[in-house]
Amino acid sequence: MAEHFEIGKSSEKVVLSRQNKDKLVLIDKSVGAIKEGQVLALNETTGKLVKYDPTSAEAKGAFTIYTGNDLTDAYTEDFQDTIASFGTIVDKSKVIGIEETDYAGLHKLYLAGIYLEEVNG
Repeated sequence: MAEHFEIGKSSEKVVLSRQNKDKLVLIDKSVGAIKEGQVLALNETTGKLVKYDPTSAEAKGAFTIYTGNDLTDAYTEDFQDTIASFGTIVDKSKVIGIEETDYAGLHKLYLAGIYLEEVNG
């Protein structure tokens, strides 16, 4: 398993405020290229995080937001990286992979303690 992380090393362009440190988790290699701010879901079959997709049976439950460094190349194996933890406030304009009208997905992020805020200016 590859490791690609530096805890607390988020560029802070997505995360506005943290109550807790980012959490280190296992991310499925199927995510391919990924950017900070990507909404992730838990694949309940594998226990790994994947890119959120409300139309997919394996990735339909919004779970958290990726806070690791942008990855332009896909990994050939699963890897560990950081995600937002409970009490994180993020700039909603920088969040990737969820629509403003996806109320169920946004609600799940809210229940996970991840709050999306609009930044003015």
